[in-house]
Amino acid sequence: MKPTLSTAHSRHTRPAGFTLIELLVVVSIIGLLIGILMPALAAARSAAEKITCSSALRQLGLVIESYSIEHKETYPVARYMPEPFVSSSPHPPLMAALDGYIENQGEEARIYKCPDDDQVYNLSGISYEYQFTLGGKSLQDVLERGMLKRMNVDASKLTVLRDFDNAEFLLTDGSTIDVPMRHIGRNILFADGHVGKLEF
Repeated sequence: MKPTLSTAHSRHTRPAGFTLIELLVVVSIIGLLIGILMPALAAARSAAEKITCSSALRQLGLVIESYSIEHKETYPVARYMPEPFVSSSPHPPLMAALDGYIENQGEEARIYKCPDDDQVYNLSGISYEYQFTLGGKSLQDVLERGMLKRMNVDASKLTVLRDFDNAEFLLTDGSTIDVPMRHIGRNILFADGHVGKLEF
């Protein structure tokens, strides 16, 4: 049967595509989803950066161990931070003490830098503070003398390197720099080689 004019016309009364209201609903839903996901993505990114920092510290721990093996089981003699951070120590920075123990330049740059730190690394070439009082000593000497022995501190609680942040620091030109905390829970490399946060 041949369609009448009225039935043929009724098939084409609704235009193809979305109406304005449908588009607004879709855009609103997308906006809502983005609003929900953004904090989660930011938290995931922060967690990933902390994990990368932890990995870099572990690798630095292995480099320090290599140094120690070749230097009668002693820690590198180095200042706590390079210039322009003020230090009373006449010794070179940790990077100079460990020169030659990291094979290539790209790897060196990667393990000395925490991904979410441009401020400290750009000034000094390292994102981590070295426990300079360990310099020239063996782990056994450090743990068996003085206050650490009385406090019963073992290698799992002795700090070797940590995030350099959360304070105001003096620079060699007399100015100061405020370094905010980079992570909730500071990254610390302990003398037993694990990376975590300080807990007593």
